[in-house]
Amino acid sequence: MAIDENKLSLMKEDATRVFGRPVEHFLCPILLKDELGSLGLMNGHILPQAVKKASRRTIIQRGDVDSYFGAKLETHLINLVNAPDYTWREFCQRSQIKAVSPDERKLEARDFAGGSNPPFAQFQIPNPGNDGGVIANVFVKENFPGPVPKMDFEFTIMASDSLLVGAFLKAAHLTMFYMFGYSWINSCPGDLIRRKLADFVIHEADHTTAPKYFNEFRNCFKFIKTTGFEGDEDTLTTNRVIIHCASAEVPGDVFGISCIFKLNDMTSAVMIPYCSGPEHLNFGHALSRYKSQLAYPDTSQTIHVADVTKNGLEILPVAMRIGKPGE
Repeated sequence: MAIDENKLSLMKEDATRVFGRPVEHFLCPILLKDELGSLGLMNGHILPQAVKKASRRTIIQRGDVDSYFGAKLETHLINLVNAPDYTWREFCQRSQIKAVSPDERKLEARDFAGGSNPPFAQFQIPNPGNDGGVIANVFVKENFPGPVPKMDFEFTIMASDSLLVGAFLKAAHLTMFYMFGYSWINSCPGDLIRRKLADFVIHEADHTTAPKYFNEFRNCFKFIKTTGFEGDEDTLTTNRVIIHCASAEVPGDVFGISCIFKLNDMTSAVMIPYCSGPEHLNFGHALSRYKSQLAYPDTSQTIHVADVTKNGLEILPVAMRIGKPGE
């Protein structure tokens, strides 16, 4: 789908207003460069498009940046939330496969194409569902001294915590950009998260190096049951967020803001740092409190539901104190 030139023009105007310099092409909300990138611009999904049921909200993004996140950052999140709905063949294709020998040793098993002939014992894994057929052809890297024994197989979908954190941070960052525009990118918390995501792209990071960029945000997301959102509603459909405060007063000592995302039958809350009042005075304190909350998730806090409007955050009157009192 072609990008909306009117939206692009409005984004350029917003970036010029916020940063005080004209934008010629496109000011990337990740790299903060006025470039089109090697793949041009696209309507990039805020939540991974491959998630079977989620908001399809898009914003204009650089194609090369969006593609890199899709290939190197978001696959573990996609597999985690889609796993309950995968067919056996889909599950197998995305899994780490181990062969379990009769003496309960776990051996490496690798998928191979039908025309190949690996020099190891080969197995066909039958579909355990009602559809029948074969879901994978694998070879087991083991030299068996006698007849090849009967094998069982186990499948594990990998979900790196660092990649999950990074994928959720990217979604929250782009959601805030969607709601607040370049004012978010120019804010202290927006710039902090943007730099982590940008470094992941610039340094061509992957699952092996992801902890370097995202470990400090560990515990920023959780899967939850109750949210105050109805049905399929989430932050992307309502512009509604959760505000985290250290004290019970409104808006009292704000240190975080959570975006709510519906992903298939799962609901996630992603908390990122945030502060109220003059950022140059308050952000250091808010960030310290935010990191403390991540390190000690049961620490007492007050949460408020707030709507993002053209006038800013409108905090709703209902508040809830959660966590252990006195901490």
